[in-house]
Amino acid sequence: MTPEREVAPEVIQQAQAAPAPPPAPPAPPAETAPTVAAEQPVEGAPPAPPVPSELPPAPGPEDVAPAESKVMDAEWPLRGYEGPQAWEAENTPELTQNHLMISSGSAGPEVAELAEFLARLGYSSSISTGQNPTNTYDNTVADAVRQFCTDYGVAEDPAVLRARTDDTVGPWIWEALTRAVYKQANAQAGEAEKQG
Repeated sequence: MTPEREVAPEVIQQAQAAPAPPPAPPAPPAETAPTVAAEQPVEGAPPAPPVPSELPPAPGPEDVAPAESKVMDAEWPLRGYEGPQAWEAENTPELTQNHLMISSGSAGPEVAELAEFLARLGYSSSISTGQNPTNTYDNTVADAVRQFCTDYGVAEDPAVLRARTDDTVGPWIWEALTRAVYKQANAQAGEAEKQG
């Protein structure tokens, strides 16, 4: 057991004579607490956007634009057509022919048939005028194809053009040409019957 130590009377007197520490200041009320971080912008930072007092109402069914219809005209192809293309339509027409895909530089009977179809519809080329005996897909044929596509609102499937070239006559241009030629032939036959 350790003996108790006596404290000198001077130490006791000094401890009793020392003033008590001042009381801590009261905390500010919650509603007046300073918000230093929100009021002092950070140097170089853009100002904070104002907080809207009310959120706009959510769009109702009448505010939402209807989805664009992708239904083709049953009479496709026709001059001035502006609807969806065959390869993107909900009612994609059936392909009725199986021609080869051709583009600039191609030559042979497929190009001759292409030039013949175009000529029947009023689009001449070096082949239809007899200036191209090798039946080569040249600039005049390409121009005739472009004009037909513009007049009839026809475009080839982009998947075909990615695999080939921009001037490729693929399945949908062939289909539009074939249908346009047969429609014209049927119309002419109907007129001949009326006159006969």
